[in-house]
Amino acid sequence: MFLIRPSSIVIFFENGKIDNMFWVFVGLILVWTILLTDFLLGIRKIPKLEHTVPSQTSELISVIIAAKDEEDSIHETLHTLANQKNVEIEIIAVNDRSNDRTGEIIDEAAALHSSIRAVHIDHLPKGWLGKNHALKKGAELAAGAYLLFTDADIQFEEQTLTKATTAMKAEKLDHLTAAPDLTARSFALRGLISYFLFGFGYLKRPWTANQEKPRGGMGI
Repeated sequence: MFLIRPSSIVIFFENGKIDNMFWVFVGLILVWTILLTDFLLGIRKIPKLEHTVPSQTSELISVIIAAKDEEDSIHETLHTLANQKNVEIEIIAVNDRSNDRTGEIIDEAAALHSSIRAVHIDHLPKGWLGKNHALKKGAELAAGAYLLFTDADIQFEEQTLTKATTAMKAEKLDHLTAAPDLTARSFALRGLISYFLFGFGYLKRPWTANQEKPRGGMGI
């Protein structure tokens, strides 16, 4: 059932003439149609990692995680990374001055998985941003041929890293940026995330990053 108040109906025609609001309405539809079409055509040019057929690699991959107050998510992140298939991996989990149980959870995971190394930071040097500093500290300890920088609230499909290295080798890449599928608990939050991604993506235009004269791009 659909109800509407008569007073809310927009009248575009009055006395046989087209109201000016009609042209405003048409203009808005036209502008949004052009923007959305341009965005969708552009975003389709970005390859999907999930479509990559993985091939096993013998090269070590160093995963560097910067975690600050991530007790609700860090366990799942470490668990999905430690269970990656067909890849040699070291996980450097950096606890960046957390005030919750993040550090304890990292230590517990490191005790269970030999591939996880716990690093704890208790102060931030002057002139540094916390996350940048934590990632730098992790990178200094890395021994892998590939470095993967990731947030502490990401859940990895079991062949994500194998697919990523396969794509890098196939395309002869030095830097690969992968965007996760975002999840949200409410319809309103999903809508907000979608709107933000549309605006941010259209502004930065990541599909142009590999052009000779790129207009934008994304990455760490």
